[in-house]
Amino acid sequence: MKEPQSNLKVRIASWFRCLAAIALCAAVPLPVAAQQATPAVADDNEGLDIQGLFEKAGALMEDSRWEDALKPLGVIIKDYGPSGFQDFGPAFGVMWYRYGFCLKNVKRFDEALEA
Repeated sequence: MKEPQSNLKVRIASWFRCLAAIALCAAVPLPVAAQQATPAVADDNEGLDIQGLFEKAGALMEDSRWEDALKPLGVIIKDYGPSGFQDFGPAFGVMWYRYGFCLKNVKRFDEALEA
């Protein structure tokens, strides 16, 4: 009988599946409704699609710039959130996770719990 994987291995495998799904979403053309969305964003986020916003947020998080990372993540959630799970599948949950993680790091705990 095979031994069960450790919790860490299961979590890592789960994250790899999520990241693979996100990469697949980036490679597949967006539905017409998503292409026509005009995000209400600050100038530095204008013109970025969901993949660009996701990558920007990731880079800011790597630099521990939590407050700055909230901006592109907020745009993603606002513009794509209502249909995010239908359009992108369960991998869209990564956006909410990262949003909550950034909120926690800027000590906005109540909002982080909601995310």
